[in-house]
Amino acid sequence: ELKAKRHSIIVVPTRALAVSKVRSTGYIEGTDKFKCYYFGSKYQMFENNPKSLKKYIEDQQIAYKKFVVVSDSLGKLIDKIEESGRKREEFFLLVDEIDSYQYDNTYRPNMEKVIDYYFTFPQKKRCMLSATVNEFYNPRIQDEPFINLEFDRPNSRSIRLIHTGSIFHELAQYIMFLNRECPNDKILVAYNSITGITDTINLLDEPLRPQCALYCSENSKDKPGEYYAEFSENRLQKRINFITCTYFVGVDILDQYHLISVSDVSHLYSVLSIDKFTQIAGRCRHKEGLLSETVIYSTFKKAVDYKKDEAELLGTIYRMTKWLEEDRIRIEKFFPDVAFDKGIIEKSKLRYKQYTSEPLLRRNFNGELDISYLNIDALLISIEIRQNLYIHPDALRYELEQRDHRITVIKPQFRERQPGEGQDIQDAREEINQNVEKAIDGIIEELRLCSPEERGAKADMLILERRQHEDFLRLFIRFHEYVPFESLVRVLKQKR
Repeated sequence: ELKAKRHSIIVVPTRALAVSKVRSTGYIEGTDKFKCYYFGSKYQMFENNPKSLKKYIEDQQIAYKKFVVVSDSLGKLIDKIEESGRKREEFFLLVDEIDSYQYDNTYRPNMEKVIDYYFTFPQKKRCMLSATVNEFYNPRIQDEPFINLEFDRPNSRSIRLIHTGSIFHELAQYIMFLNRECPNDKILVAYNSITGITDTINLLDEPLRPQCALYCSENSKDKPGEYYAEFSENRLQKRINFITCTYFVGVDILDQYHLISVSDVSHLYSVLSIDKFTQIAGRCRHKEGLLSETVIYSTFKKAVDYKKDEAELLGTIYRMTKWLEEDRIRIEKFFPDVAFDKGIIEKSKLRYKQYTSEPLLRRNFNGELDISYLNIDALLISIEIRQNLYIHPDALRYELEQRDHRITVIKPQFRERQPGEGQDIQDAREEINQNVEKAIDGIIEELRLCSPEERGAKADMLILERRQHEDFLRLFIRFHEYVPFESLVRVLKQKR
């Protein structure tokens, strides 16, 4: 699409990828102007200003306008193009790495707005692209023409597997093993948990810690502290490098390195599918490929009939979304104030057995209440992964061998979870927080059922019954006469 003889808008998930694509097309011959225009927040030498955008659109030397835009900035770009007098119908829209939207929308909810914009382009002037495509729950995407390209011969890889009961300790020991065996080689660890990464770094020998770098989303850059890094010239900045899911797709890494992919069942967002292993391995663009590839993983302790769970869950989601579709106008009528928005959306989280979804409701690009199909996709994918790959230590090996990969099983050093690993404390904290949140939701529901005049007295009575939530209730009593109910309880929940 970068070379196609037509005007194009190419949407990519990260700034690093956007900038690398612009650089890859090079300059217009005899000038210092790039053939493509990067549109997004400032990154390295690239930044936007209205004058440069206008000059690019009007530049006669550039026959075919090529915009490479980060997903969060697509709406702004379309507005700027149309303000310049051009129409979006003049451009072909390509959404790259579309499967990453199903995983990343849970923490980057604006990504689903790209789908909203996608359907404003004519059908013959739009497409989505991925090396690994999943099924989509969105009925409009299901109706899109689908083209599947397959290799004549499968692209098989040599993969080492380590099944462990203690992810942090196993990972730290394996990094130190590679460091001893290959002291001059770089290492890249793909692990979607900043807490897990920092706990692993703390288990490394002290001289190795300054050699570590952690690449994550800009929104989370404060969490890794001194270890936070950004890619420069598509190169790894340190000897031992860690990436979260922000860089599982898109970024091209020119170094050769040992890859360790971590699938940690402690949290569903840290569990990797076969497709994710493929995408992560594909980040290496060195002509000789990876030095080695290892997967360190854990499994669930109990085998459950997830097929039955999945069927029930699909039925529950269908009934909920059907109700939302039919009653959307009524919801808008009763909750017109944007201040109530987060309250409605927060209440649309699905709690079903051991699963908790992200909200099933969202605001679309027009500000209207809509269904979050990508969050539904994320939940269904996580359940399917759990069902197929991580209910038994041999299941992952079997699935990889079915795809013609060459597997070597390495005996773990830690079969059981180690005391004080950190995950136990984190799990306990999360369980406490979930219980507190559930209790607060119960109190709010009781207050909501009262008339506005009765709510103060009801809250005063509840203090006697719910001493552990006295601070929440006293703040409610103090402010409920002056602040709209939904706005007040939303703020108090955030501040507790």
